[in-house]
Amino acid sequence: MAGLAAEEFILYDTVPGVANPNISIPTDGFDATTHSGVATAAWDTGTKILGYQDVTITTNGARQCNRGGYTMVYGQYLCSTTAADASAGEQMTLGCGSTGFHGQLSFTKELTAANGAIIHAPCVFAAADMTPSSYGFFWCEGVCPQEDVTGLDQSSTYVTDGSVAGGQVLVVPTASSIATLSIDVSDNGTLAVGFAYVADA
Repeated sequence: MAGLAAEEFILYDTVPGVANPNISIPTDGFDATTHSGVATAAWDTGTKILGYQDVTITTNGARQCNRGGYTMVYGQYLCSTTAADASAGEQMTLGCGSTGFHGQLSFTKELTAANGAIIHAPCVFAAADMTPSSYGFFWCEGVCPQEDVTGLDQSSTYVTDGSVAGGQVLVVPTASSIATLSIDVSDNGTLAVGFAYVADA
């Protein structure tokens, strides 16, 4: 097994709903305690906000983050069987019964074949630490906004099957897993979630 840092991902947006180009990034950030990890929704669930990361600072010539657009979506974190907390940067999928913009949109890390989540799984990452039934923003599309969202600055956190090459498509595996990414697309149950900038470590 090997791993990739969050900055090496680009996500496809497969979450229901469209981004509203007229909504600005929250002034206190996507991970602020005023609206992320809260018991009562501060935004309509399903609200998508567009952002652009333009930081190009380098250390010894190495890229610290990727320049480009991204999308954050507001939703509820649900964990029905284990009542487990979720950490910032944790990979999740669409919760059962979710709908799109201004509907009920929830995410779960219970990626088991038993609840069917893995079969129709968009891939999102929590912007902040969350408890079950709390609300917050999730990264769902584009480059990883690690400069705008501290909790998404993850290094070699995401486990792969050990054979991911730069530019290769990443898919959610059918096996039960929280953070595993796979490149085996021979199974009909897998679903592309994005692609990698570099090979895994």
